[in-house]
Amino acid sequence: MVDWHMKMAQELTGIFFGVLGFSFVFRLQKKLILDICVGSEIVWIIYRLLLYETGYMFISCVAASVFIEIYAEFMSKKRKSMPGIYITLLVFPLIPGGGLYYTMSAIVQENMHEAIAQGVLTLKYALGIAVGISLSGTYRKIYKKWICR
Repeated sequence: MVDWHMKMAQELTGIFFGVLGFSFVFRLQKKLILDICVGSEIVWIIYRLLLYETGYMFISCVAASVFIEIYAEFMSKKRKSMPGIYITLLVFPLIPGGGLYYTMSAIVQENMHEAIAQGVLTLKYALGIAVGISLSGTYRKIYKKWICR
């Protein structure tokens, strides 16, 4: 159990500084940076806990992406900024960069079996992110249109 906590602490530290770096690259307002760094860590915690409990990566990605959309909308209203800024940086921990790398590496090595396996996994990640953000965004629009008249 200690190993899992240590690994999680390392991942959260990496995510914090990675998102902090991208915040500087995108020249974000200082008032947004801490919100985005903390939000990205919450996204990762949601993803990892659900993955640990369910074992289903797709469901974990969808749930974390739903949180991204909700958090982005809430914080953009609170800070009077655009939700796209939040979404762009909050999704950073979920982006399947490793999967894409391993897929391309297997293709270059002409190992098509591994390339297909890694490619399917990468597509599941990407689809989970897209479905989660789309679901919560669509629900929000329907709610505003029909409930909040």
